[in-house]
Amino acid sequence: MNSQFNGNGYNEDKAAGNAMPAFSGAFDDDSARPTLLTNGQPEQTQYIPPMYGQPMYGQPQFGQYAPPMYGQPVYYAPPVYIQQPMLPKNVVDRKLFRTHCSRVGLMLMADFGLMFAVQFVVLMAAIVILVVRNRIDISGGDVAGFSAALLGAPFMLAGGLSAIAGNMTPAALHLRKWNFKFSDPFRGDKLSPFFTLAALLTALGLNSAWCEAYEYLRSWFGNVMDYIPESSDKLYSPETMSLAGMILYLTWVCVIAPVTEEYMFRGAMLKTLSHYGSGFAIAASAFAFGLMHGNMQQTPMAFLIGLIMGYVASKSGNIRQTIFIHAANNTIASLPQIINYFKPEWNEAYENYIGSFDEFTMTFAAFALLYFMFRRSRGLRARRKRILSGSDRIRRAERLWLRLEVPDVRRIPRLDSVKHKFCHFVTSGGMIFFIVVCLLSVFIMSFLPYIIKQPIPGMGF
Repeated sequence: MNSQFNGNGYNEDKAAGNAMPAFSGAFDDDSARPTLLTNGQPEQTQYIPPMYGQPMYGQPQFGQYAPPMYGQPVYYAPPVYIQQPMLPKNVVDRKLFRTHCSRVGLMLMADFGLMFAVQFVVLMAAIVILVVRNRIDISGGDVAGFSAALLGAPFMLAGGLSAIAGNMTPAALHLRKWNFKFSDPFRGDKLSPFFTLAALLTALGLNSAWCEAYEYLRSWFGNVMDYIPESSDKLYSPETMSLAGMILYLTWVCVIAPVTEEYMFRGAMLKTLSHYGSGFAIAASAFAFGLMHGNMQQTPMAFLIGLIMGYVASKSGNIRQTIFIHAANNTIASLPQIINYFKPEWNEAYENYIGSFDEFTMTFAAFALLYFMFRRSRGLRARRKRILSGSDRIRRAERLWLRLEVPDVRRIPRLDSVKHKFCHFVTSGGMIFFIVVCLLSVFIMSFLPYIIKQPIPGMGF
């Protein structure tokens, strides 16, 4: 404040008792100067050493805090608060959300591309080795011998290596994009063994239920098309596959696939999409997991089991339990091929006992799902009651404001539900490409044999 004399010869520095020196240019706003009393004498200015970080009122930017100089005259005014609307947790930026969903689709397409590339390289190398060793004759037109040699150990080795490279590499890069480490999907809480066993029995029950429905649909569709493809179990017999091929097949299906697929779908995909809600992440990962199998025999069953394993992974935060459930399910599903290859005489006993086991698992799965739905409905009712009672009660107008009146014009008002998030998930750019490729695979593997009246080895409706 400059030392100035008014019309009455009054010096502001002397009025303050010269307790502190004047500061030139400290305040340029006239509204902050002392007012004049009725007798023409100005009001005494009170000098108070302000605290560090005292707000400097009168500055052009509101909320700009700076340490004022010692002895600066402070004129106290009621603070001004600017109420910023707070966005609720379920508000989702539509553009950013669709971008993340497209990244998931690109990760899945990279998986397909790497798997195809690895299988192509391994099979081409196997063909060269078999030709050099005179195991097959490509000039003689022996298509049956060529297919038998190629669908044995080389094909199973290519499948295992493609699963490792195709699933793990894109998943690790996707986690890196979200600032996760490679080992993060394996870290988390340990669930109760009884909970894991219940989830396994539920998954086996859903698998058995779909197998029953699949056999009925296969028979019905075969009668309509007047053709039923041969069973694929003949591929896994000592006459058509070597011992090395069978061992590689079991290693691929029961060990490698559970680890790599769980790392991609319940590790990378579920962990990153959980940012938008666990229910949506479980449904999306199960949907992609089912489509990835690419045939009607496995796609619906994989979707149902994917829901169970997604729920387990969301409860524990890791994929250790889901790897166990996945490996146990694949091993039990591969028992017909194992018995047919190593102990064909056990087929009759297996057929007798497996029926009772399937009935037990289906009954257990039905009761487990009913119990889960009951607990879920009770939890939702308790949560709704808790929100509408006590200090958490919100008026209807405020709820509508939180849902609709948000300062983000790109947001769709009803994007906070699982249904609408899932609709945007399947219509994002990367996921559209992935869905089209998977549906094309389902058509070729499951419906094309009925059209051309020729079976595809290892596949069926």
